[in-house]
This record gives sequence, C-alpha cells and structure tokens, in this order.
Amino acid sequence: MAGPSNEINDREWLAKFERYLSASDLAPVTVSNYLADLQAFARWLRQQVEGRASLLSINPADVWDDCVYLQMTQRLSPATINRRLQAIRKFAELALATGLTETNPTAGLKLLRVDRTSWGRMLSPDEVTRLIEAVQNGQRSLVKRDLAIFLLILRAGLKVGELVNLRLADLELSERGGIVTVRRHDGGRKRVVALSSEVCLALQAYLRVRLAPPTVEHLFLSQKGTPISARSVQRLIREYAAAAGLGDVSASTLRRTYAQTVWKRTGDLSQVSGALGHTRLKSTIRYITSVLEDTSGIKEKSSANVFPKATSAPQALTGVGGTT
Repeated sequence: MAGPSNEINDREWLAKFERYLSASDLAPVTVSNYLADLQAFARWLRQQVEGRASLLSINPADVWDDCVYLQMTQRLSPATINRRLQAIRKFAELALATGLTETNPTAGLKLLRVDRTSWGRMLSPDEVTRLIEAVQNGQRSLVKRDLAIFLLILRAGLKVGELVNLRLADLELSERGGIVTVRRHDGGRKRVVALSSEVCLALQAYLRVRLAPPTVEHLFLSQKGTPISARSVQRLIREYAAAAGLGDVSASTLRRTYAQTVWKRTGDLSQVSGALGHTRLKSTIRYITSVLEDTSGIKEKSSANVFPKATSAPQALTGVGGTT
C-alpha cells in the first residue's frame, strides 16, 4: 500500500489541478466534478497499486483497469465513466505540460459509447405539464422558489451554473414580461434573455416570500438563506421528476426541451444557439441533432437571440433588487 508521501504529493497536485481547471473555460460544476473524479481515482489507485500509487506514475493499464472497475463492479453509466476519464486526461495534460511526465497515459484510450437516445431525452408537452404541476403541488416550504427555478430552465433555457449565479440586480421585470442578464462563469461577455409573463409571474411570487439578510445578493437561496448550489438544483429536478412519474430527468433534459421549442418556432439554428447561450454553432448542432429527427431545414442566420431586443428596459416590479 502506498505511504503517506504519495498522499501528500497527490494533495499538492490536486490543488494545482484545481487552479488549472479554474483558469480554463469550464463551468464551475464541471470543475467540481472533475476534482471529485480525480480524487476518487487517486483513492482507487492507492488501494489497487502498491508502491507507486501516485497520480504522476500512472500508466494506460491503470486507467483502463479503473474504467473496467467502474463499469463492471460499480455499474456506473458510460457517461459517468467518460467524465472520470476526461478528468484523468485533463490532469495528464497538466503533468505533461509542466514537464513532470513524458507521456500521456490516456492518449490511446477512447471514450465509452453512450446511448444517445437516453442521453438526448426531451419532454413531451404532456410531460412538461405533469412536471410543472408536480412542482406547484409540492409540499416544500420553498415551492415558489422551485417553480421559478424550473421555469427559468424550461422556458428560458438557463444553465444550472448560470441560474445559481443570478443576482437580484440581474432581473428587470414588468407585468407583461421582462429580461434577465446572465453572467458567464468565467467573467466573459454577458447575455440578455427575454422572459415570458409566465416566468415573470413565478419570479414575482418567489420574490414576495424570499427571506435573506440584506448582504445576500444571490437570487435563489437555500432553506438556510445561503446561495443555492448547482447540486441542490439537480437534486430538486430529480425529485420533482420522480414525483411526476417521469423517471430520469436532468437539467439538460429541460434545456433540450426548450431547444426543441425554439427550433420548432424558428427553424433557425443560430437562434437556438443564441437562446441556449452557446458560443459555437457546432455545440448547438450536437445538442439538438441528438433529439430532433428532422434537422434537414437547419438555417444558419445571423440573429443571436430568439427574442427581439427590448428598445427600453421594462419597469421593474416591486421587490426586485431588495430582500422581501
């Protein structure tokens, strides 16, 4: 079994890996998942490989054995195993770039094949209705918050990382509609997303019952009054989907459902891309072709948003920008 020195060495490199990921164009939730995956791999490595159980001494066989263990013993999905492999690959790239290793042990390994049918699931109109009703009829004390969260993803296409980073000042609401300014996690350009009256009413209802200290600017809070986490949002989605009898539903399922709505309304790939906050059309093509059978009419127009830009900001509703 590996000694303490290897564990200390790995802890140092995990800290460097975190800084490396944070400096790249990755969402915070992806950084968190990659760190957790690499830590889990390091623990497995110490249990399996005696004498050289350091992240800097792994070889292709170690990585492959880990993948087999995850698939055959842990029964994890190909998508989850691929994420772990990607985390190891990122770490190997860092070690290679800093000159501490001469080869990348993941270079010859391919990702596992993912069932794109289940990966690209979207909801039917009936399923959307059932899901919203499940949220509205929930017994949670924060049901108004939960409904606003669901509608911002399902009707406005926000990513979970974008949603948990929203501040009160990002909202501009009126009785007929509104807009929300969405910040990129890396401090890059912002985008403005138009909100329907349905979403605005849900946000207004939540703001009336939102309780928080004056110093808390985040829009969505936990029961403790602290900013809600991305993992908590994902858990809420799974729980409400189960209550609606919908099975495996994630935030990506809701965003793909929104993408389908925009595509059917416009038939314009660039508008779908703008609505989803994608910076490259290739990302949008991969996103929607996995769920839409008829993409033969894709048109790459220059518009960046499915909604027209507002000529002036709508008058804000009472409660926005304060703590109610």
